[in-house]
Amino acid sequence: MVKRHKDLKPNLLGLYENAIPNGMSFRDMLSMTARCGFDRLEISVDESDARSARLDRSTEEINNFCRMIDETGVPIKTMCLCGLHARPASEFMALAKIFESKVTVKRLDSEDAIETNAKSIIKILAQGLSVNTPIEIAADGPDEQDAVEKLLALVDTKFGED
Repeated sequence: MVKRHKDLKPNLLGLYENAIPNGMSFRDMLSMTARCGFDRLEISVDESDARSARLDRSTEEINNFCRMIDETGVPIKTMCLCGLHARPASEFMALAKIFESKVTVKRLDSEDAIETNAKSIIKILAQGLSVNTPIEIAADGPDEQDAVEKLLALVDTKFGED
C-alpha cells in the first residue's frame, strides 16, 4: 500500500548562532548555515553590548545586512530575546507608556549599561533584566515623579511572581 499526503511540508531546520564558532562575521555565519544544509539562521539579542547593539542599526547597516541575506539565500527568521520574561516586560512597558514623560531603565550591575527607552519592549528585553537585577528608573517630563513612583511600585511587587 502506498500513501501520499499532499499537505506535508518539508522539515525546516535553523542553525542557532551559539552553535557557530565565535568571531565569525554575519556573512560567514549565513554562508556556513547554507553550506551545512540549514534553512535559516537564528540569532540572539541579550545584555552583551555586541548583541544588544543589533537593535540599533543604521539604515546603511540594515541594507548591507539585507544584501547578505539575499546573496546567501539564508533568512533570519528567529531572534531570541533573553532575560526578563515577556509578560513582566510587557507590563513594565505598558505602564511606562501611560506617562507623557520620557522614561528610561538602566541596569546598575554593569559598567557598560546604558539607559534605554522603557516604552520599548525590545529595549527592555535586550537589557536582560531579571527579578534581582538592580536597576535605575528615570523619567523626565511633566509627570516624571508619578512615573518613577508607579514603575518602582510595579517592580517592588516582582510582577506578581513572588
